[in-house]
Amino acid sequence: MKVIQAQEDICNDFHGGRSMGFYNVWSPGKCIWYQEDLSALLSPALFKQMLRPCGEYICKDYDYTAIHLHPSSFFIVDELLEMEHLKVIEINKDIGGPTIDEMIELFKKIVEKKNIIIWGDLNEQELECIQNQLPSRGVYIHLIAESVERANQLIGCLR
Repeated sequence: MKVIQAQEDICNDFHGGRSMGFYNVWSPGKCIWYQEDLSALLSPALFKQMLRPCGEYICKDYDYTAIHLHPSSFFIVDELLEMEHLKVIEINKDIGGPTIDEMIELFKKIVEKKNIIIWGDLNEQELECIQNQLPSRGVYIHLIAESVERANQLIGCLR
């Protein structure tokens, strides 16, 4: 935490807030995002015992918090939903699956308690699925595209 504090000491606010770097999400206060990719190698009990307390410690001093999550760690979502100070769960749509259709029920579960960032190379059908089945409030779509033209096509699909 000393490294993070040293970084915060030298970084100025941007328009009265901070950015969650990789996701380009601005927040009006202190923010942090973290990841526990190695959680995929643990059992749910070991995650709860070893990594959840670390996540709670990381999040407690920030107004806006997010965790990055791959499908291989979906088994920890219930624990994440119970973390009081965690505000956002970011889900990667990984190459090789699962598909957005296969993840939509989990997304619905997440948006009942937390905000969600859906990150990945999404197509028009997947964007339509998200729009039709999730509320717009609390859902951020971080598109990955092979070109600016393709990104603009996909953005055009969003209402």
